Amino acid sequence: MVMQEKIEPTANLRVGALLLLAAVAAFTAVDALAKALEGYSSVQVLWGRYFFFIVPMMLMIKPSRWRPILATEQPWLQIGRAVLPVVASVAIVEGLFLMPLADATAILFAAPLMLTVLSIPLLGERVGVFRWLAVGVGFIGVIIVARPGTGIVGWAALWPLVGALFLALYQIATRKLADSADPITTLVYTGLVGVVLSSAAAPFFWTPPTAEVWALFAASGVLFGLAHFLVIKAFYFAEVSALAPLNYAQVVLAIIAGFVVFGEFPDAVALFGMVVIVGAGLFVFVRERQKQVG
Repeated sequence: MVMQEKIEPTANLRVGALLLLAAVAAFTAVDALAKALEGYSSVQVLWGRYFFFIVPMMLMIKPSRWRPILATEQPWLQIGRAVLPVVASVAIVEGLFLMPLADATAILFAAPLMLTVLSIPLLGERVGVFRWLAVGVGFIGVIIVARPGTGIVGWAALWPLVGALFLALYQIATRKLADSADPITTLVYTGLVGVVLSSAAAPFFWTPPTAEVWALFAASGVLFGLAHFLVIKAFYFAEVSALAPLNYAQVVLAIIAGFVVFGEFPDAVALFGMVVIVGAGLFVFVRERQKQVG
């Protein structure tokens, strides 16, 4: 077995935050593309995403590099981690088909709360009172945007909630691999497992795509691969619980994308919730930076 060089994560919160924010932007674009594919099965949408994620990667990697890339100290953790975004993606796409982009994204942001809580027993991270406070305020912002009881939260909301749980577990698994696995190895496992699972299921849900749909599949796959790579790299530079609130920026981007692409205009309540969510994330970032300087 070819052993990977052990990679020591650093505490550079600024770099980790910038990488995660870039990943959030890419994921928002992927979600917008998925919503544009309404009318196709979520399984087929997922297959197109993973197919165009893994094919460019395979073309860029020399055949002699495959063996050392696939060699890993924790193969089952790699495989299990790669299954998590597959399940999350199916749930998220189903939610996007049933509700506006911004609403589905807002409900997804139970994930950073789950992530912060799970990082304690699963990663042994310590979460201070200010992080708890900021994440709690961020969750209030999510509630303001989602507005339970107004028709947004119903059976359809179960899809993004399931997606949120599996996204939290996915980021926990990513952090667990950060100390021992090369990011390219983790990325390749993500693509291979995803394309194998979606290819096995896609024939049962297949609708012949048009040329335009093939182009959307391709764009989604490239952006999806880029987003995952950025997430993997982000967790090399900072703790999960420190970066988690920055995921809330996706709500802002989803509101903008929903308006620009789908004509879903955010009202004053949604905008207020957006300010609360972003403010909570920025507070955590500033607080952690002050701790590093001090």
